Amino acid sequence: METRIEKIVHGGYGLCRLEDGKVCLVRYGVPGDVVDIEYGEGKGTVFGWIKTVVRPSEKRTEPPCPVFMRCGGCDFQHVKYEYELEAKRGIVKEDLKRLGGLDRIPELKILSSNPYGYRNHAQISFDRRGVFGFFARDSHGLIQIPDEGCAILDPRINDFLKKIRDRVQFNRRGSFRIRTGFDRVYKKGIPGVDDDKYCIHKVCGLTLRTGIDDFFQINRYLIEDWIEVIRNYIEPEKNDILLDLFCGSGVIGLAIAREVGRVMGIEGNGRAVKNARYNSQQNGIGNASFSRADLYGSVRDLEECNKVIVNPPRAGLTEGLIDVLVEINPQIIVYSSCDSSTFSRDIKYFLTRGYMLSDATVVDMFPRTRHVEVVGKLVRF
Repeated sequence: METRIEKIVHGGYGLCRLEDGKVCLVRYGVPGDVVDIEYGEGKGTVFGWIKTVVRPSEKRTEPPCPVFMRCGGCDFQHVKYEYELEAKRGIVKEDLKRLGGLDRIPELKILSSNPYGYRNHAQISFDRRGVFGFFARDSHGLIQIPDEGCAILDPRINDFLKKIRDRVQFNRRGSFRIRTGFDRVYKKGIPGVDDDKYCIHKVCGLTLRTGIDDFFQINRYLIEDWIEVIRNYIEPEKNDILLDLFCGSGVIGLAIAREVGRVMGIEGNGRAVKNARYNSQQNGIGNASFSRADLYGSVRDLEECNKVIVNPPRAGLTEGLIDVLVEINPQIIVYSSCDSSTFSRDIKYFLTRGYMLSDATVVDMFPRTRHVEVVGKLVRF
């Protein structure tokens, strides 16, 4: 049937309606497209697929990648970037209303950069034939990286992949990790090639060591701007005691440490804690300490502080951890999240405990994909 794409919703789907008014979600629809679709059965929302774009939206563009729609890496290369940003702001706003229960939402600022060549990290799969690339969407089938490279990867990674394509003997199935730091390409798991244990980054005037397998923000253009948003929201003062939860290798806390009295970082990954301590020492920062704790476990108490930064994985926070945070009664909590649905869920629980969302920024850390980073400032009301 012929229908019109109304908007893009959570998960990157285009929302349209069937003849009976039922909602149908399709991939690769662009708001304003008139499309011919087929769809499945169901009592509520149904899923469908586009057979033909009858009349393309003015917001549609030609994707630069020849394997877009087959590769599972990108969702929005067919959408003009300014409209992708608009769609992501709308998704975050809808999540805060629907999942966060907010009637009044602060203005959602947008932080963005170059949508291509930004990604400093990838997990590359390979097979016995020496083909390497990414998984197909909703499948473990392998889509080979085009000869011209992956459009969203740091060009240094693409150049490195070209060099090893014919030099490495891939005689089994597997995967390898590849990252870029400030000075070179780092790698682990390439057959016959020595692994790197660490990766070195330069951020906010700091030289930072991270484990090759450990978390680090993937957008090389936006890391410092993202930290600046967090810094502005936390309003650092010299007498502050700052608690940095899910601190990783210490990048956020150490970037702010010289503006506050003390930083206490807590992280569940022991390797990352060792690197955070190393980074503090190597950068001459004496007012930061780092410890290991399972923040998803039975955390019963945390040290007294007046400001808190949380940067959890996609799963977000637990109600138990929020309860412990609220008991400390911090003046400001800054919450950075890579999933707007769990962020919104947690904001709803914070509201029941006396904290409101006063400011928020949508950081497009993952351009051309359905994912987005949200940074929110929570204060007592």
